[in-house]
Amino acid sequence: MVAFRSLLVCGAAPIRIRVILTPMNLDARSASAKLLANWKLLHDPPRVPEHVSGFWSQLAPMERGAAFELLTGIIRRRLTLDAILAIVSSRPLTEVDPAVRAILWIGTYQLIFTDHVQDYAAIDSSVKIAANLGVARAGGFINAVLRSVQRLNPRRVPQAPVSRQSVPLDLQSAVVFDEKLFPDPVSHFLDYWSAAGSAPHELVSELMYGLAHEATAKLLVAANQRPPVICRIDRPTAAAEIPGLHPHKISGYARVEGTFSPQLLAAIDRGDLSPQDPTAGLAVRLMLEAALPHPKSDSPDRRSPLHILDVCAGKGTKSVQLAMRGCDVTASDIAPEKLEILQQRERRIATGRIKTVAIEALSHMPPENFDAVLVDVPCSNTGVLARRPEVRWRLMDLSLDELTDAQEGLLTRGAALAKDLLVFSTCSVLKAENEDNIRRFLATPNGSHWRIAREHLTMPTGDPQNWQDGGYVAVLKRISA
Repeated sequence: MVAFRSLLVCGAAPIRIRVILTPMNLDARSASAKLLANWKLLHDPPRVPEHVSGFWSQLAPMERGAAFELLTGIIRRRLTLDAILAIVSSRPLTEVDPAVRAILWIGTYQLIFTDHVQDYAAIDSSVKIAANLGVARAGGFINAVLRSVQRLNPRRVPQAPVSRQSVPLDLQSAVVFDEKLFPDPVSHFLDYWSAAGSAPHELVSELMYGLAHEATAKLLVAANQRPPVICRIDRPTAAAEIPGLHPHKISGYARVEGTFSPQLLAAIDRGDLSPQDPTAGLAVRLMLEAALPHPKSDSPDRRSPLHILDVCAGKGTKSVQLAMRGCDVTASDIAPEKLEILQQRERRIATGRIKTVAIEALSHMPPENFDAVLVDVPCSNTGVLARRPEVRWRLMDLSLDELTDAQEGLLTRGAALAKDLLVFSTCSVLKAENEDNIRRFLATPNGSHWRIAREHLTMPTGDPQNWQDGGYVAVLKRISA
């Protein structure tokens, strides 16, 4: 919208200046409520907008962090919020207008899970944003429900045991209520963690298949935390000049203080750093350790580097990691747009060691064409639930049988192209995708030529200072004839 205003200058005629008027910036609560109001089906949650999305431009800069916290927190905690609201609401949540329900999520989340918003502010602002969403008539209902939540007296307590009156926040603390709101965590383990851990029954059940109860509970606690940004240090001398990096307990990694600063983004562009959790980089580290006896690897001057195929390279974080370690990398993926991003990065950092090919081209390559093959397959993402808050809900529509069949197909394709070494990795902690999958492959004619040299499952730590995501790696070696 354009307007003209007159500016009076002493001793001169009025000057007309052109002013561009922009829409009023939304506050974090209103913007978040508008987005969350579209979440009508549990298994179809909204995605948190990308940082380049226009969603963020409608917010004042000071409001963007609060909106990110609300969106990610509510997407993670929805079942817990629903369980509490179902108790205090005078009407079933299924009969509540979607915009009103979104406002209730925001107010309840702030009352329970934030300690920087006063109760009166959480309740009062929730009633006010109802007008912004066209549901001002529901103000009385919103006020009554949120005051009922307030009367539950939610409070943060350190070292609080898991109970019918508590929701774990992290491995040390919990929110405790005056009333018993949840199923018994001992006799009804699955039901408690579905409600208090905010996870679909299907997910909790699948975790329990391969993990002990304690490990399942710890994973769900970690899944509801906000993980730090972690970067792999590719060029240590340059990375030492970047402010806000704190050494991780895993050598070669650093935790970022805050989020992506301009300096950090510039360092990533230069190739000094790569955003990567240490668990995601474990496949490369174990591959190179296993390859050390290889005659090409023993060459001190690296004249004959290892030739490695990265089957599901994606945007190439692991391909870059391998190239930075002196390997020649052929990267493939089913998504051409991801390979283009990798090509752009290779042009910037200029390793001279990465080339990309369409995944269909692998079918035309001669067998045993690569010294080692990395197969980092698409998976359920159950090891990175904290980083991808919407994933837990999409799992409700996931067919694990179809997924594991596709993973085995990629593993079989990679095995045919590997001379000596085959590495399979996921960012899942599900037994069906990991241990069971590998053993099923080894029992096939294609897998009978391979043996497990090393196998490692990492569980999410939940420790903000030394965070690690969950994931699995199996290193397979070809059996000598």
